[in-house]
Amino acid sequence: MVLTSHPDEDAVGDEGLIESTDDPWIQRLNILWDMCFEQREPPTEDKVIQVNMGDESSPKPIFIAEDLSSSEKEDLISLIREYIDVFAWNYEDMSGLDPKVAMHRLNIDPDAKPVKQQQRRFRPEIMESIESEVKKLIDSGFVKEEQHPDWVANIVPVPKKNGKVQICIDFRDLNAACPKDEFPLPITDVMIDNTCGYERMSFMDGFSG
Repeated sequence: MVLTSHPDEDAVGDEGLIESTDDPWIQRLNILWDMCFEQREPPTEDKVIQVNMGDESSPKPIFIAEDLSSSEKEDLISLIREYIDVFAWNYEDMSGLDPKVAMHRLNIDPDAKPVKQQQRRFRPEIMESIESEVKKLIDSGFVKEEQHPDWVANIVPVPKKNGKVQICIDFRDLNAACPKDEFPLPITDVMIDNTCGYERMSFMDGFSG
């Protein structure tokens, strides 16, 4: 979720974001700035409360708005309980798709030489977190051990705010061996322009990404 900021009245006057100029790009930027914040109130952060849909041994926390009425909270919690199996609370809850329905294969250049990256070493406390996360992935069937792989990519541990470690993979060598996508990536300027006139922009995110 992205909250677009509200301009400071002391920082920006009626001149717009940038001083008056004949540059058409700057003029367009000033117009967009005025459109974004015309008759807008500063965004406020909604207060939420945590509700455990599970038990102490298997917590399933959700967050709902604090300013809902008692009946609205009860109705919302009741609705979530009715469809509790729709949500993924851990890796085991995500069974995946049947390979008969869809299967992903890497389009690797047949002339590309496989790369086995040299093993990296991590601090003991980081290694413990990595082993714990990899065990979860193996137990849930997300990954499996390969005895004689042609390609070997190192793990890149990324610390989270909650103290845990997110497991990423250094796929640079593998990416170099795959053809580039023909479609262009989103243009940053266009994405920023699309936020004008809105207080919030929502994104769909993965379960553990």
